Amino acid sequence: IIMPGLLILAGIMPFCCLSQNEPDSLLSSSKRSKTVCLTSTAGYATSSYFLYKNWYSQYELGRFHFHDDTDNWRSMDKLGHIQATYMQTDLLNHAFRWAGDDALYQGAVFALAFQTGIEIMDGFSTAWGFSWADFGSNVAGASLYIVQEKLWNQQRLTLKYSYYPKTYSSQKNLSENGLFEYNLDQRANTLYGTGLLERALKDYNGQTIWLSSNPKDWIKSGKWPDMINVAFGYSTENLFGAKRNSWEINNQQISLDAELYPRSSQFILSLDYRLQGIKTKSRFLKTVFKFMDYIKWPSPAIEYRSTGEWQFHLLFLN
Repeated sequence: IIMPGLLILAGIMPFCCLSQNEPDSLLSSSKRSKTVCLTSTAGYATSSYFLYKNWYSQYELGRFHFHDDTDNWRSMDKLGHIQATYMQTDLLNHAFRWAGDDALYQGAVFALAFQTGIEIMDGFSTAWGFSWADFGSNVAGASLYIVQEKLWNQQRLTLKYSYYPKTYSSQKNLSENGLFEYNLDQRANTLYGTGLLERALKDYNGQTIWLSSNPKDWIKSGKWPDMINVAFGYSTENLFGAKRNSWEINNQQISLDAELYPRSSQFILSLDYRLQGIKTKSRFLKTVFKFMDYIKWPSPAIEYRSTGEWQFHLLFLN
């Protein structure tokens, strides 16, 4: 989900920087448009090749098919699709705006094309399949951006992401028949990978997706600070399988105790930093602040868990 966005982000960052003040350029509008299209397409092609070589080629491919994963991962993967497509639409919107094009719709179309390409690759993988729920989440992410631009000509509701590495137990446990050993660290490595970047992209137990807004955008007469937002977050914990905490080792079923490892959701209300509220004339700093604003940084928060517990965090990390 995220990898195409990272490569596209790197490719169009200079255009976002230029678009901050719309400076004069030696490039004509048509040349700008071609530059953005070629750069974005190259980023997509590169990321698709990377995904195929490092991910899809490791699994068996077959006929194109569909797969219903609506209730997987307590909806964390669907929120990831929404956030990723929203981010790509925003980035491409700035790039096409620099090019002088109809940025709003072109950015959304390109973002959906990038994400749909991933869904098509899923459709040929026997381990997954084309997911209409994922596709719908991609459309929702692009639509959230478009609707706000149409209503308010600004993004009053922004989607952000945060991650904090989780440590999993290496204590050895026996399978139900006592023949095999396993531990949660090994299970997490299998599901979410071992590297920090891979974990940040895959480990739903360490991720939070945020909806952030500045009250000043809604109450124009208020004196709320420009760089302080209020954010609502959603995260999950103890997910060691898509639908349930059970898996097989050598045809033997492994099931985690639901009382010791309850699959749960967290709902968080938190303060947030809006770095774009910092006044500066530097196009470069404006661009840096924009990209930093896709991340939700640690701040005070109140958390409610679906298991019935409340908790206050002086600094909520993930």
